[in-house]
Amino acid sequence: MSRTSISFDGSFDHLHALAEGMIQGELSAAERAELDSLVCGDEAAAQEYALYLLEACRLHQLAKLPQSVSAPIGRLAALAQAIDVRVHPWRCALAVLVIWAGMWLVFGAAVLPWGAQPLAQRPAVAPSESLPTHVARLTATVGARWEDESAAIFEGVFLRRGQVLSLAEGYAKIQFKSGAQVVLTAPARFELTSTNLARMTAGTMTAHVPDRAKGFTVQGTTCVVRDLGTDFGLAIKQGIGEEVHVYTGEVVVQWAGADGGLAKSVRLGAGEAVRIATGAKQVQPLKSVDRRIARELPAPRPDYQWTFDEGVISDAAGQFVSELYGSATVEQGRLVLGRADDFLLIRPADDRPLTWASYTIGVRVKPYGARKQSVFAVTGLPTPRDGISHQLRMLASGAFEHYTYAGAARRGELTVTGQAAANMDRWFHVVITAQTGGSMQLIVDGERQAVWQGPLGAVWQGGRVLRVGQAVGNNPEGAFAGFQGEIDDLAVWRRVLSSAEVRRCYQQATQSIHQEDVRSGSEK
Repeated sequence: MSRTSISFDGSFDHLHALAEGMIQGELSAAERAELDSLVCGDEAAAQEYALYLLEACRLHQLAKLPQSVSAPIGRLAALAQAIDVRVHPWRCALAVLVIWAGMWLVFGAAVLPWGAQPLAQRPAVAPSESLPTHVARLTATVGARWEDESAAIFEGVFLRRGQVLSLAEGYAKIQFKSGAQVVLTAPARFELTSTNLARMTAGTMTAHVPDRAKGFTVQGTTCVVRDLGTDFGLAIKQGIGEEVHVYTGEVVVQWAGADGGLAKSVRLGAGEAVRIATGAKQVQPLKSVDRRIARELPAPRPDYQWTFDEGVISDAAGQFVSELYGSATVEQGRLVLGRADDFLLIRPADDRPLTWASYTIGVRVKPYGARKQSVFAVTGLPTPRDGISHQLRMLASGAFEHYTYAGAARRGELTVTGQAAANMDRWFHVVITAQTGGSMQLIVDGERQAVWQGPLGAVWQGGRVLRVGQAVGNNPEGAFAGFQGEIDDLAVWRRVLSSAEVRRCYQQATQSIHQEDVRSGSEK
């Protein structure tokens, strides 16, 4: 039996082949047993399998089914996205069951791997009604809004040949089957022509093309860019023309000759850029490449963020009042807490309680040594120990700790503790997350160090004050002291960020740390 698998990073090639064989009714008994073992025994494989079946279901619905059944498929997609299989292994099985249940309703028993009716026994499907061919996958988005909001476009979805993506807002990252990766910046209109060919008629994109995808080609409105193993950008500027920017490697750019055909070409190397003006027959060299074009997805924008540039506390949302206590200062773009009684108090300007169903809080922190100290806490009024508390704190071992207290009637105290750091004389990027009915996590330098599986009760009811560096709370081993060290980029999201989003926040923070340390003459 010969099947073509959908390969994106190579790690799920065989699983994709088994899934496709199951859909086509071609699996042998041994292959069915192998698929059973993969899906039930591996968390990541279960998620991947569920996404593959969901996409096959969605594409089948788009190609064949009447409009009356489109709503249930959309609900299945939303439900599958809501299941975080990275945190809850048991939810992997639930995700697969959810998808199978939907596929049973749409396809009947034919698609289920165990005891399935072979598709060969069902009425033949005409070639024109066959499932579209997958050529790429939407791997990540930031703030994405699509012009066709009714389309089932979400992270992880497979993209078919001929599919047109119209990105109205935000960013999107696409991985082609060939290995090429594309980042779109809105507004953009992008068509997937094949596994190594695309067409862009509006917007801005960048491409990273590994050796195995050499020859990846993007057709613009007036030019064609063929990659020779590189990183390049293409920007279509209305009324101006098209610009090609080469960051590494080489590309060949072709544009229209006198007869309108693609008769002229130029070879560009790293650091070179050209503009093909609308209606022009020649290219115009540019002085430098445009490094403002997004080559990677940016970190997700926080709902609330505090920075300390130019000696002042900056509240991006403009909805909070900030007050320094003790000898706390703002120096060189950082909040400096030199003594245990120094702290920063942040409260809503309208004094309303913060009642969020979930949160992610991130911060850059440089402790002045390991000790029992409170980095920050969200509490009620009027005292630091009043009713509710969500904290990031540090133990004497140098390990960070995520602590919550929701009241004695609601599970009381919960704590997750990370690993002790070998070197304290440096910056850390620390993130804590919690979700009502879900889990709580501690993530340090982009890697999850601890998780409590839950389910949690209501995680944020009545919090009114964010206390940065203030001593908050006790434990059986004694009180936590106020934090001593430096803090920057304190941010809050009113949702739980994905692992990929947290890693992007960490990467962005690492770049900021390096730039600031170079300016201040320190490399630590």
